[in-house]
Amino acid sequence: MKMKFYNSNLMKVLKSLAAIVLLTTFIIGCNEETTESLYKTQQPPLGAQPKITTLNPPSECLAGVDYVEITGENFSTVLDENLVYFGSARAKVLEASPTRLLVIAPNNPKDTLFIKVTTLHSDFFNDNPPQYKLRVAAGNVFVKKNRKIFALTFDKAGNAYASKTELGLGKGIVKIEPNGTETEFADKGAETFFTSLKIKGTDSLVGSWGRKKALFLVLKGIKPAAWITTGLGEIIDFDFDNKGYIWAGGSKANNNLYRIKTSDKTVTPFGFSGEVIALRVFQGAVYVANKRDDVIKIFKYPITNNALGAEELYYDFTQYSTTNSITGMTFAIDGTMYLTTDDLTKPIVMVSSDKIASVFFEVIVPDAIFAGPVIGLAYGIADDLYFIRNEITDPATPTTILQAQEVVRVITKKLSAPYYGRGDL
Repeated sequence: MKMKFYNSNLMKVLKSLAAIVLLTTFIIGCNEETTESLYKTQQPPLGAQPKITTLNPPSECLAGVDYVEITGENFSTVLDENLVYFGSARAKVLEASPTRLLVIAPNNPKDTLFIKVTTLHSDFFNDNPPQYKLRVAAGNVFVKKNRKIFALTFDKAGNAYASKTELGLGKGIVKIEPNGTETEFADKGAETFFTSLKIKGTDSLVGSWGRKKALFLVLKGIKPAAWITTGLGEIIDFDFDNKGYIWAGGSKANNNLYRIKTSDKTVTPFGFSGEVIALRVFQGAVYVANKRDDVIKIFKYPITNNALGAEELYYDFTQYSTTNSITGMTFAIDGTMYLTTDDLTKPIVMVSSDKIASVFFEVIVPDAIFAGPVIGLAYGIADDLYFIRNEITDPATPTTILQAQEVVRVITKKLSAPYYGRGDL
């Protein structure tokens, strides 16, 4: 009996102690905050992690020029709260919503960059940053002290050929490879410099010298010599068509445009009024920048059965300027026409296929484009346009050069129209 009574009392005591422990635990839990583990080192983010879903353009654009649209998630609606980087360079945000950002690509040209986005309210950049390429929009090339270039053309391998002078003296034709290596292609002939150069086939060039009634053939290692002379007036500019004929024109005294059959050097004149400033063959027609009665206009002449059709007014240059002159002309394959002028501040005009004119890269890269008059231009083999920016002299002292001549390369994102002399299709 005693043993039974003892066990019963022991059980009551244990139950009481258990109840006290549970009550104490409950009271402590209600009155004290839980301390985080010392081993937890990563704090939760202040805001949601941004995410990139798509990019437009998707893989590359021009550094410092193009807009890039970024779609995704968890962006800020406040422009300055979004931090967008192309590699180490921060992009300027122009528009922002929770799912879309519009930025200007920074001037950080490289083949491989990673785009990263975060906000001031997030501790994290986006996962898996997409790879991107920023291309150089514009830059000076072929620069050499005391040298001036007057005509420029490119072969199918991307090699440049330029008619040059050094210290005012004619120095023939230089060949410049895509890697910048320069070699002398041909010494000077009778010309001081050529006003126009075109590739002929794979191993020769044709040049015109505005004061001569001739076209010159330029072969590697041989001084240029007059090639076609009979029946020609003074030739300023010329171009090949897709059948191998050359179309040419020049001074207003000519009163003609000329078709030249290169196989037998036969020259056929077509009546024309005014001075030919620049000439280009494009999509089955001859386009001529013409100065007539001191007014400059672009005329189009359809080529039909190897002859010129009726004159059509293509673009009235006086809509752009009544005081400046055209110095060069070429086309992109989509019909965009580029005109260089002697305007000191805005020397390149871009005329769309629907005849709307605009100043080329007016705001984006003004230092590269608008720092002097331009005396000519030529497309490379892709979407790179090269133009010759002439020197600037001191008006008070013309012999004092304020800015040396340079050749500038600009990415147009438009492929060149064919140059038929070099075999383009």
